[in-house]
Amino acid sequence: MHSAGHLAMLSLQKAIKNGADASGTSSPGQPDFSPYKRWKKTCQASAGPKYTLLQSPTLMNVSGDFVRWAWNETLKGHSVPPSDLGLVVLHDELETRFGVVRTRQWGTSHRGHNGIKSIYQKLQIKDYPGARWARISVGIDRPESRDPEDVADYVLSPLTEQQKNVIDTEVGSRVLESLNQLESLWRQQHDKDTPKDPT
Repeated sequence: MHSAGHLAMLSLQKAIKNGADASGTSSPGQPDFSPYKRWKKTCQASAGPKYTLLQSPTLMNVSGDFVRWAWNETLKGHSVPPSDLGLVVLHDELETRFGVVRTRQWGTSHRGHNGIKSIYQKLQIKDYPGARWARISVGIDRPESRDPEDVADYVLSPLTEQQKNVIDTEVGSRVLESLNQLESLWRQQHDKDTPKDPT
């Protein structure tokens, strides 16, 4: 089930290629994923004119270091302040019906997700004034049993073909819709926070 996030990212890349941005116009092309070797481990990346999509190459439980590196590298690469870029972490989520996509405010409960816990520990928003970060979760359901071992087995189990198809054909467009909503919100906040030219 933990592969749901990576599959959702692939679905998102296709949705961006065929979708529309927050203004309702067609999005610029989003290239296919390819190896990216500028970190300690090779990751998969898709760098388009608007979105840079990265799949963490690390174990989920220790993904914080990679996310921090990716954020800092992106800031340096664009030579802009944190307020001019957005960071969105796409991840799986127990307790939520399979395939349901939800936007989560940064800093809200990690709900026992060790990957989010690691990211929160390594990336502190107080260190980046004005930064606009959020999470988007993809539901993976949960087993009927509440036994921790059963839950762990469920999370580590492979996705069925039907589940893969749901992610491939439906989840990407839902994530893109959430990104468009975040973009609109962040633009409003940015305009509100930017001092107006007195002239």
